[in-house]
Amino acid sequence: MSVNSFEFELLKKSSGLLARHGFLRSLLGTIICDEAISGISLTIEQQELALQSYKHKYGFKNEHELEQHRLNELLSLDDLKHRIEQPEKIKQYCKEYFRSKAEAHFLVRKNSLDQATYRLLRVKDDGLARELYLQIIEGEASFPELASKHSQGRERNTSGLIGPLPINQSHPVLAQRLRAAHEGELIEPFHVENWWLLVRVESLAPAIFNEAMANQMSQELFQKWLEDEVNQRLVPIQESLKEDSAVGMGFYK
Repeated sequence: MSVNSFEFELLKKSSGLLARHGFLRSLLGTIICDEAISGISLTIEQQELALQSYKHKYGFKNEHELEQHRLNELLSLDDLKHRIEQPEKIKQYCKEYFRSKAEAHFLVRKNSLDQATYRLLRVKDDGLARELYLQIIEGEASFPELASKHSQGRERNTSGLIGPLPINQSHPVLAQRLRAAHEGELIEPFHVENWWLLVRVESLAPAIFNEAMANQMSQELFQKWLEDEVNQRLVPIQESLKEDSAVGMGFYK
């Protein structure tokens, strides 16, 4: 079904109401997505996988619970089938149209995908940080023990354990130290803003381009394409709204 069809005409007529309640972009994205995947056919095995995934998502134990869900959601049989198969069709669409660009996208994103697990201990006093570092080095105490006792951040509740999480989500100074370290390394205390940090790297997991990563990158490219399509289709509405601009009319006073 094309977004120029009755469905899209209805969307345009209702755009004000949908925008007011924050649904316009998401609904248009769904319509464009449905248009894109309309030509995708699933094998019997893929249909069964989609059904089992849907049941698992909602915790359905039998067909009766699935049927009750259909009635509660006011879905026809065709609508239920569409909702069940949509995720698998999107997956297949991504493979067909974006898989060839996935590796290039991965290379752009790699630094943000590398992960690390580490122990963190932070204190305000540099002298205390140095003392705790020496206690660990000399075997007088363990990192988890000292983190639980002395760390002044939330990590004290986990004996200092952080992650696994993307390295780029850490403070830039900490991220740089993590990338330069090796597994098992205890990094000497260093200063970050108002803190002195003591860090031990537990494990490093550089992102690799495998089948799972290819699927993830393909999905990201699809979502970016979908976002661009939504923005493009909304241009006429945005242009029409400029005629009713409230700027300079006292609306925001």
